[in-house]
Amino acid sequence: MRIRISSWLPVLAVLLVAAAMPAAAEQFYVANDGSPNNNGSRSRPWDLVTALSHPRSVNPGDTIWLRGGRYNLDETVVSSLRGAAGSPIVVRQIPNERATIDCVGVTQVRSGADCLLLKSRHTWYWGFELTNTSPARWAAKPGAPADPRGIGIHSQAGPGTKLINLVVHDVGTTLFESQPSGIEITGLIAYNSGWDGPDRSHGPGFYIRNRSDWPTKLLRDNIVFQHYRQALQGYGSFNNVFSNFVVEGNLFFNNGIGADGFHRNLMFGNTNTEHINNAFVGNHTYYPPGGAQGSNMFAAPEGGCHGLLLNGNVFAHGDRRTAIEVNRCRDIKIHSNTFYGKTILQTLDKSILSGKEFEKHFPTNRYLRTDKDLPLRPEVHVRMNPYERNRAHLIIYNWAEDCSVNVDVSQLKIPTGAHYELR
Repeated sequence: MRIRISSWLPVLAVLLVAAAMPAAAEQFYVANDGSPNNNGSRSRPWDLVTALSHPRSVNPGDTIWLRGGRYNLDETVVSSLRGAAGSPIVVRQIPNERATIDCVGVTQVRSGADCLLLKSRHTWYWGFELTNTSPARWAAKPGAPADPRGIGIHSQAGPGTKLINLVVHDVGTTLFESQPSGIEITGLIAYNSGWDGPDRSHGPGFYIRNRSDWPTKLLRDNIVFQHYRQALQGYGSFNNVFSNFVVEGNLFFNNGIGADGFHRNLMFGNTNTEHINNAFVGNHTYYPPGGAQGSNMFAAPEGGCHGLLLNGNVFAHGDRRTAIEVNRCRDIKIHSNTFYGKTILQTLDKSILSGKEFEKHFPTNRYLRTDKDLPLRPEVHVRMNPYERNRAHLIIYNWAEDCSVNVDVSQLKIPTGAHYELR
């Protein structure tokens, strides 16, 4: 199967969906007009707060379906669901319906409030939308506590936590996460979060930490764009260490849209923070042409790292930007990547290797130094969704700005005549 996508944009992210509704153990239902006095059946659904507080009738392996509609919140919703290893509780939007959680009332009561606070275990959150429809984008006070839009998802959850194919946008920070038990974030679409303050622009997409003695955390096949600050920030406030992250198949583009200008797509570099055993594989980044501050940074100049793997990524930031900055790293592997823009390596003795010196140090990559080096044909990457059959992300680098691009999606195995959506 082939499709033709028309666009003059130099980079394009597309979601292709043809999914079905799976069976479950026991099924319960939530609606925006539900009640705590109901029993969670389709005809007598719960409200959201009741459903996430783990009603007695919900057991490991059950599914809680969110009916379509807007769920207007005036308080933080805390999820205390308890599944079991191998039998998670699934909180999921009903396919072909749109469940939108709006936390505008939460942040009107308290700045910086959490919209959805996870204190669950072995629970998967799947497919629904979370946003804040407040028009506020300015805080009179500096710092993160003044956030007028709130944290979309704040995870303090236990083991077995998964965020799957969610849509989170226009909050303060998409995800704040510091749980010590590992987490998987797959297929999440996040955009337009953040605010401006008197000090600077605020609001990253994912703000995450992990100690060296904690399990691996996985970020896979997410699309994160147009945040006021960076798309993905790893920080190390625990013993100044940030460790054990696998970041695979994600798309990060145009992040840093706040008043202080484009910033970074990826930032792993708190001052004096050591980054240990982090892997970035098959990711894609992009900024539009033009000068701006920031780069994809791995370890701050005052920090350092070891065990860093960069393999098969595309860092496309234009010939006037810095595509990648790596500081004071040892045991580093950088191969099979594409760099469009400047490349900088600060060695352990603080020598600076850039441009052709960087290329000599890491020769098994593709380097596009200027616009003249850009490919003449589009490059298409198809990322299959691991949880929904016949769903994929199509990432297209339309280098020559062609009016249309042919995309082969035969690997999705969509039957002839079947319905699908191109978003």
